[in-house]
Amino acid sequence: MSESPKETEHTINVFSYGTLQLPKVQLELLGREVTSWPDSLSRFNMGEITIMDETVIEISTQSTHQIINFTGNASDIIEGVVLSISPDELSILDKYETDEYKREELTLNSGKKAFVYVAANNSEMPDYHFEIIAKSWAKRRRFTQLPKPVHVQIPDFKLKENFYCNMIVQYDDGNEKEYFSRVLRNHITGQWTVDGMHVAVKVIFPEGSQ
Repeated sequence: MSESPKETEHTINVFSYGTLQLPKVQLELLGREVTSWPDSLSRFNMGEITIMDETVIEISTQSTHQIINFTGNASDIIEGVVLSISPDELSILDKYETDEYKREELTLNSGKKAFVYVAANNSEMPDYHFEIIAKSWAKRRRFTQLPKPVHVQIPDFKLKENFYCNMIVQYDDGNEKEYFSRVLRNHITGQWTVDGMHVAVKVIFPEGSQ
């Protein structure tokens, strides 16, 4: 294990909390030991599943694997490591992880973004995306330099009108804030939005779902 290396456009970060950390699994899958460094992920807790895929069991030498589920609680923290891999190696990891997992891009506690394999049935939003809407009220605060929201996650999102959820917002100054937000639908345009008061987003649907 080493310190975080300088990233390049060909580098992909994957946060591992389970068997992908093991050198023997890395050697079997990728043919090398992967450069890695410690990090952690908040708002998830750890669980276990029984793996039925014989190929995965043979590689990991264990039938019980760890899996993480979103809780929304900032005090729930998963410790792990970040693996620095190539796009081709990411495809290999995708095949190794079973259908019980899905891959999401999340922001770690270090502020770095990484792909994470989380429980596939833990959320109803695996394919939704969110487009940040500029809030007009911010323009009136002429004497205050406001940080700009650059990335939004809503892990507990449900496409349900007036559903309340947690919006996690990363700003361009490196800070992160969480807002209690509400899912809204414009009955004239059909547009779905999520309003967190300070930040609002449009809900972008998966291609071909509407």
